[in-house]
Amino acid sequence: MARYSLRFGAVLALLLLLTTFTAQAEDPPPLRFLIVDGDTLWFTEPIVIIGSRVPVALPGLLRSVSIVSAQDLQDRPARSIAEALGAVAEVEVRQRQLMGVQGDVSIRGSTFEQVQVLLDGVNVGDPQTGHHSMNLPVGMGEVARIEVLPGHGATLYGANAFGGVVNVVTRDPAEQRGGMAAVTTGEQGTLGGSLSLESGTQNILGGNWQTRVSAENFTTDGDRPGTDLENTTLSLRSRAKLELGELDVLTGFSSRRFGARDFYVPYDSEEQTDALFSMIRLRSDLGDRWTVEPTLAYRRHTDHFVLLRDNPEAYTNDHISRRASADLRASVEAGYGLAVAMGLEGAYEDIESDGIRNGVSGPALGDHERRRTSGGVEFVGRHDRLHWSLGTRLDAWTDMERLVSHSAAASWNATAALALRASAGNIHRIPTFTELYYADPANQGAADLASESGWTWDAGLDVHHGPWALGWSFFTRYEEDLIDWVKPSLDDAVWTATNILEGETRGWSQSASLETPAGHRFAVRYAGLSRSTTLADGWVGKYSSLSPRHRVTVEATAVLKPNLRLTPMLRAWERPDGEDDVVADLRLIWSPAAWDLALTVTNMFNVAYQEVPGVLLPGRLASGTMTLRF
Repeated sequence: MARYSLRFGAVLALLLLLTTFTAQAEDPPPLRFLIVDGDTLWFTEPIVIIGSRVPVALPGLLRSVSIVSAQDLQDRPARSIAEALGAVAEVEVRQRQLMGVQGDVSIRGSTFEQVQVLLDGVNVGDPQTGHHSMNLPVGMGEVARIEVLPGHGATLYGANAFGGVVNVVTRDPAEQRGGMAAVTTGEQGTLGGSLSLESGTQNILGGNWQTRVSAENFTTDGDRPGTDLENTTLSLRSRAKLELGELDVLTGFSSRRFGARDFYVPYDSEEQTDALFSMIRLRSDLGDRWTVEPTLAYRRHTDHFVLLRDNPEAYTNDHISRRASADLRASVEAGYGLAVAMGLEGAYEDIESDGIRNGVSGPALGDHERRRTSGGVEFVGRHDRLHWSLGTRLDAWTDMERLVSHSAAASWNATAALALRASAGNIHRIPTFTELYYADPANQGAADLASESGWTWDAGLDVHHGPWALGWSFFTRYEEDLIDWVKPSLDDAVWTATNILEGETRGWSQSASLETPAGHRFAVRYAGLSRSTTLADGWVGKYSSLSPRHRVTVEATAVLKPNLRLTPMLRAWERPDGEDDVVADLRLIWSPAAWDLALTVTNMFNVAYQEVPGVLLPGRLASGTMTLRF
């Protein structure tokens, strides 16, 4: 696929020249920003999106953020949040089953443990294992957009934002009474339904409240025994404007029960995961310059795993993990184009883990806990066409070394159509409880694991001219004390968690997109990776070498009639073993008045492929959804 990347680069260069010399010049758009749930999105000349976790209008870390918009979520042939991420250039989703089951997210060739997942700006990752990071307690219909920040994120989000950050932003409740109901049916026993209700209420506790309540359920028999699934989510989102400021409350619960055949070992297994999340945030302005934002959050996750479905007494694991956090952020506009954001955070996480081995109950991972105290500061400058930021953060964990993170970033709007950007920072990741303490006949954790560390830099440019948007990014990540499960290249050897010394990942991505006044959209995205580690000869790693060498996504939306949209999507990648996979998906949606009728077909050509070695994904699956908005 290397020849494809060269051809694609030539095509992008030609498109850039054509649009530069043929498109009509336009006045640069005014400086705008959008503040959502603790994340500030700035739209600068040209429209370059950059993200920050500060609570007021600061540009923060000036880097490109990929956005999966509400329109993308509606058009894209995806049935879950994880699947919707699959079209982002620098993101790879490794599923063991469709509909987001065990959807491990990788950014820029990272492992799934090296990605921080946020819900409305709050960490919802799981301390047990990154396999559960996408077990989000909200349904697909409750997502307003998904923000992806590639590269280092430790200064803003703490340890574990090693390869990047995914922030899932939920929909704001409406002020008027209304709702939505949907039903889904399809092949392989697919059946689902969802219902949401929202309304505004005046003068309760001295404020005006908007509340949204939703429920979703989805089931499928799967394409073969051991691939069945039942998924249920319940959520409540409420916002109020009080005298003290703006109050935001989110509570959600999800329950998934699914066949886990061949997920981890070659057996007909079963797993059930439940996730409960609650968050409350208050944003207050203290005068014209100061803003403070305290946040309290709690997450509880349970994982029930049965190795042999027809003999649960042989081997069963029950894990309960919890995380509680308190976060206080403050920011001040200092004048002269300068601003400062500060933050303090305390967090507690633990796990209770028991199991059954040959009919005998006892500890699995055991009972463990750890605490963290963090503090950070970010300085931001905005000077005409140049924006810059400098940040530092300290994370102090119990019984672990202190982690210090630094970052620097700059963006320069060279012209009304061209923006240049660059950033650098160091990165950390602490081991999960599974990596430290897990043990079974095929896998063995290590309690003496050190934290991963390293640093990374990236640079890129974005061009927005007329209907075209083009982008290039280049990065290098240097890694030390990488954690992976390794073994000699023998089938009967045990996978052992270890720090495999050093690694280096280099990559680049490029994209071109077009959106016409009639609503037609086209996008093509490419990402290439080169990754190396110091793993000894004759040994193999389970996760550190799964990322494709080359990956291409082509996506188009055609507006056939004012209310009829067709979106085909093609994904192609070259695996590390040199083999290629090409998968095509499709969605057709008709939206007359208050109705939506959608047909979704995944793996249209019934390709036999794997995203995780040894786990075959389903063949073609067609389903239809009817939605009523009221």
